[in-house]
Parts: sequence; C-alpha cells; structure tokens
Amino acid sequence: MGEARLLDAVAPDGTSLGVLLLRDGTDLIGLFTGPTLCVRPEHWGLGYGRALVAARLMRDGGLPTWEHDTPGYSPAGAAAVRSARTLLHELASCPGPDISF
Repeated sequence: MGEARLLDAVAPDGTSLGVLLLRDGTDLIGLFTGPTLCVRPEHWGLGYGRALVAARLMRDGGLPTWEHDTPGYSPAGAAAVRSARTLLHELASCPGPDISF
C-alpha cells in the first residue's frame, strides 16, 4: 500500500488549517480542516478517519466540532470521533516500554 503520513495543513500565511493524510507523499487520503473531516471513499473503513481525528485531538487538545450535538455529525464522523477517543484512552493507559538494562 505504501507509506501513509499525517501532516499539518498550513495556509500560505502560516495559519494552521488542520491535518491531512498522504500516501507516498502525494496521494491525498483524507483531511480534517476546520469542522470538515473527509476520507476518500476507497479508503473508508480502514481507520484513516480515526487517525485524522486522533491527530487533531493530540495536536489541538480538542476538536473544532466538539460542541456539536449528535445531528451535527454524520454516522461515520461520529464513529471516527468515538474510535479516536477510545484509541487515545488505550494509548494513554498502556505502560511504557521497559528500557531498564
């Protein structure tokens, strides 16, 4: 499949726009800018939406859509937010690697 990388999306004036996910450096898989979370249909169901939401949560400490009520999310968008939250809770509760010698 190639390598997928999460990157900051930045406007020419330096304003942060969110995050985007590229495969092999040029193939746009998805993006999360402002309140818009998009993943190309051929990549749905592979966890890319969750990765984009998790990246925004880690980078920004919240989401631009956090205060939206349930109808403000599509079913897939709500699932991505729930999945990202679960992922980050699991990562936070994992013990760190044993680096003792």
